[in-house]
Amino acid sequence: MENEEKEKSTEKKKPELKSVFTGDNLKNLIIFAGILGIALIFISNFTGKSDEKVSETAAESNLTAEEYSDRLESELSKMISAIDGAGKTNVLITIDREIEQVYQTDSDTQTKTEASSSLIDSKQTTVIVKRANNTEEPIRVTQIMPKIKGVLVVCEGAGSSVVKQNITESVRVVLGISSSRITVQPAG
Repeated sequence: MENEEKEKSTEKKKPELKSVFTGDNLKNLIIFAGILGIALIFISNFTGKSDEKVSETAAESNLTAEEYSDRLESELSKMISAIDGAGKTNVLITIDREIEQVYQTDSDTQTKTEASSSLIDSKQTTVIVKRANNTEEPIRVTQIMPKIKGVLVVCEGAGSSVVKQNITESVRVVLGISSSRITVQPAG
């Protein structure tokens, strides 16, 4: 008897579900889902979490050339100290310029032609984005890191030609510079 009641109730629900997805009801359901989606997007913009993450990432990547050089020196010093026989290590890196920022630009070109000549007028502007917190930032396409001019490594184990060669080769591979730009000297 209970099974019969369940079957009757499911039979009643099937037509109701079909009627929800037909005609005007389907149209209303799609409109409601669209409005709900737009509302969720609108609400998520007010949380500001995504802007904070972008700002933190941008702040981290706004290195000066000196900070870039210091970071490389610190990492290289740690790695060279780990080489067998190197011992305590100090590293100095010289670079040739500042970090260059490349920003998105928008260009507008107009050509004026007259009877005997043509004039081309070109204008470039940097693309600026306004964030949710009302700050304006240019869109950075890339950063061009400074070229490394040379590396000086001073370590306790540099008296050994094998250790000296291992350090020179390691620095050459890590930084992608020629061996002629690397000097390894014993600590005194």
